[in-house]
Amino acid sequence: QVDPGTYEMVIGPAISDLGGNAMDQNRNGIPAEPGVDVYHATIELPLSAPFQFFDGFETGELSTVWTASSTNEGRILVLSTNSPFDGTCQVVMDDSVSNSTTSRNELTLRVDLTSADQVQLAYWYKTGSSETVTSLPSGVYTNPGSGEGVSISADGVNWYRADTPSKTTSWTHRIVDIDALCAQAGFAMDGEFYIRFQQQGTGPTTSNYGIYWDDITVGPPDTAGAKVLSSTPALSQDPIDSLTLTFNEPVAAGSFTVADVASFTGPGGVNLLSSVTSVSGSDRTWTVHFDSQSAYGDYTMVIGPGIVELAGNLMNQDGDSINGESTADRYT
Repeated sequence: QVDPGTYEMVIGPAISDLGGNAMDQNRNGIPAEPGVDVYHATIELPLSAPFQFFDGFETGELSTVWTASSTNEGRILVLSTNSPFDGTCQVVMDDSVSNSTTSRNELTLRVDLTSADQVQLAYWYKTGSSETVTSLPSGVYTNPGSGEGVSISADGVNWYRADTPSKTTSWTHRIVDIDALCAQAGFAMDGEFYIRFQQQGTGPTTSNYGIYWDDITVGPPDTAGAKVLSSTPALSQDPIDSLTLTFNEPVAAGSFTVADVASFTGPGGVNLLSSVTSVSGSDRTWTVHFDSQSAYGDYTMVIGPGIVELAGNLMNQDGDSINGESTADRYT
């Protein structure tokens, strides 16, 4: 069966144990009651996610487009602990017991790629400091495959390694070209395409094992640059020495520096650009630091457009189709 939805099987009651006793599913002492002493088994085949898909796991549980599977003491949890990358929740894979038995966790996304072109997978991950990351098999292999990372499949049986994350305790962004991988593997992109996130290990996150996953995106390549959504403070009664900016998406580390402050003026138009000392921050939130200013009046700072986001695109403050415009894509 391949159609998504819920499948149900009812068995009994004319099944007997070795003593000849028919089923008594409700345990009332009366065996073989029609419609009562039967067992209902259900199997859920998940729906396919749309091509432009995003999941930050903020509902606190896995949606129906995901299928989770674990061996031995493996577990896949949606948790708010251990500092999710974004928001309040993340997916965590580990082994619930520290021992020599290796457990495997598989979280599989079923996505509809019918007529899709230029498909890109992007995700954030980090590992425990004790996790040993081993690669999935090379080439096309059949389910299951031993190792850790991301794999793809056109039929849910034959798989191809898509990405092998490195061991790191810091949140790290990965981008995967699904089109290129399908060409290498000979896979077709159709309405039942599978992307699997996998971990295996011998210990729990409390012993610094496991892999954390967050903000998983499937869609066309990111071609638009970041824009500033807000800045603070906008009004202050006290001396100021910094301006904090919030972007609409993560900015690449090292991309935003003092050189990206195009101008900084104070009351009466005085040039304060030389007072800018440093830029700090990460992800979507960055702060420009400058010498303390106490004169009353208006201060204006212009930044960009040479700040890039994780896909390498210059700022696109005005939201058009052109990134990095010298005037239109600056933030004031």
